[in-house]
Amino acid sequence: MRRHPNAIITGDFNVGDTDEVSGACGSGNARKLVVIKEQFSLTQHQRKITRPSSNAVLDLVFSTNPNLVSRIEVAPGMSDHLAVLTTLDVRPKQHSDKHSHTVYKYNSANFEGLRADMAAYAAMS
Repeated sequence: MRRHPNAIITGDFNVGDTDEVSGACGSGNARKLVVIKEQFSLTQHQRKITRPSSNAVLDLVFSTNPNLVSRIEVAPGMSDHLAVLTTLDVRPKQHSDKHSHTVYKYNSANFEGLRADMAAYAAMS
């Protein structure tokens, strides 16, 4: 994750038996998720219930930078899960090294010369 200091990982992790406050984990997958979160210093931003029928937090949002996520909301979705709406505080990377490149003007092309060159090349083959 060092190469990607602003990584965001989201999805339905289907691990609803994790209680980070007390450190209690139910299933083996929940324990693995907590270990991965700690190993890569991930911040868990989404803690709201996303599957009301089982009162579970299944859909999660993690990041390597705690300042990337400025707001999280859950809203009715189209399935048995609520939708997780995430507002990110990101900006495009500015590239300072400008590389020059040629832009050809299509309207100024010498099509007759191009056709002649292509015919001459075809005749050589």
